[in-house]
Amino acid sequence: MRLLIIGASGFIGQELLRVLGPERAVGTFNTHEFAGGVHFDACTMRLTQLPIGTMSKITHCAILIANPLIDDYARDPQRSWDMNVRAVIDLVQDLRSFGIVPVFASSDAVFDGRTGSYDEEAPLSPIVTYGRHKAVIEWYLRSIPHPWLITRMSKTISTGAVKRSLIGGWMDDLHAGRHLRCAHDQRFSPASVEDVARALVALSERGATGVFNVGGPHALSRLELLAMLVNYIRLRVPLTANITPCSIDDFNFAERRPLDTSLDSRKVYATVGFAFRSAEKICEEAAQMFADQRAQSVGSTLDAGRSRPG
Repeated sequence: MRLLIIGASGFIGQELLRVLGPERAVGTFNTHEFAGGVHFDACTMRLTQLPIGTMSKITHCAILIANPLIDDYARDPQRSWDMNVRAVIDLVQDLRSFGIVPVFASSDAVFDGRTGSYDEEAPLSPIVTYGRHKAVIEWYLRSIPHPWLITRMSKTISTGAVKRSLIGGWMDDLHAGRHLRCAHDQRFSPASVEDVARALVALSERGATGVFNVGGPHALSRLELLAMLVNYIRLRVPLTANITPCSIDDFNFAERRPLDTSLDSRKVYATVGFAFRSAEKICEEAAQMFADQRAQSVGSTLDAGRSRPG
């Protein structure tokens, strides 16, 4: 298996590149350049214009094109459609002409959030523009012959202080003592980015095809996840956290967000042969990293004080 990653400058794309290395993966970027990346604008270019040598060496292509600012889809739906629907369909058609298996990164936003615990066969019912665009691609892929992969993701997190990760952003805010408003009524299935990347690789290596939910093993609200992180930090270092519980509807979003988009991901665990780490384990690891950074910060301050002249 050798993977082409379209949209590799993002959170998941960078992890895939780290896991596979340059011998097994090549990644593209549009606006956010990275070392070793190849420029590719899916809206204006076709796959044949990629300067990466023969496409015959590529077996699978992870399609990670997405704007992380979900409200932008609602504010400019035509531009979003061009990037996330028209360009993706063109890309899938080009991939199939080369005999490359498309691996489409979908989202739990294809559901309306009324029930939660959605499995792979649950009917799509998006209520936000972002989810509608993902659903169009899911419907399109289901209309064409196999092989193809739909990997439907929930909230992807990391133990590291990466601001693109929900936990990474919270850790930065907690270090700085900032006030946090956190929704108690929006639930999802958080999964570590490492597990998500490993699953995408394993599905491709095993020749899997069809739809797979790629979420964590437990459903949590945003507030429950934040409280878990804070509790694990407090087992290691003193922490004053200024947190105000609220509703997800209290935020000024362009569209109302679905409430419970938690996923039943048992199918992917059985297929890839491993279960994803629990949110507790991820928070425990993040808390240890937080404590280590706090200790380093205190140590640096003491060293600076000792170096001043008396």
